[in-house]
Amino acid sequence: MIKKIILALVGLLCIGGLLLVVTRKQDEIDPGLVVQNDTGKNFEAVGIMVEDKAVLNKSNGEDFYIPEELLKGLDEFSLVAINDSGQAWTSPAVNPDGKKVTIKNMDGGQLHTNQKEIEKFDDPLDIPNLNEWQIYTEGDTIHGSFDAKTDLAYTLYILGKGGKLGISDTQSGQKVEASWEKPDDKLDSWLVFSKA
Repeated sequence: MIKKIILALVGLLCIGGLLLVVTRKQDEIDPGLVVQNDTGKNFEAVGIMVEDKAVLNKSNGEDFYIPEELLKGLDEFSLVAINDSGQAWTSPAVNPDGKKVTIKNMDGGQLHTNQKEIEKFDDPLDIPNLNEWQIYTEGDTIHGSFDAKTDLAYTLYILGKGGKLGISDTQSGQKVEASWEKPDDKLDSWLVFSKA
């Protein structure tokens, strides 16, 4: 009788552990690129930029990342990092040899990474002020919004439960909003800017 009780408890613990592992992983999304910050400086947003497009990530996690879905077609790009006062740094273009890039240091207005640097883009996008980029939770919902005075078109993406992306309309100079069922512990959002 005691053996049956012990076996039942062990079985319940195994099932509970499996459920914990499964539910913890369900809010993840396939990162096309992970950007690690080794500079010792805090950034509000980190992302990638080409001549006509930029993808920025705001996260409550240690690393920044760009989902595979938002990275499609971008093999060669510059990294961009923006602090909370709006100061931006960019790297020369890189063609990553894997899914992870590390920002090693900053020199003036330039970032340096652990990747072979190719060249700097001639005319990078002028990223608008990010002060109106808001992400918050309310009950079981994650909400995001962004508004800027810019000629660039922008779309807001937020990470929702199950690794799904909530997507706003694409606008230029008008407020965009997105919401989704709240993930367990991650608050990640992305702004995609493009020339209108």
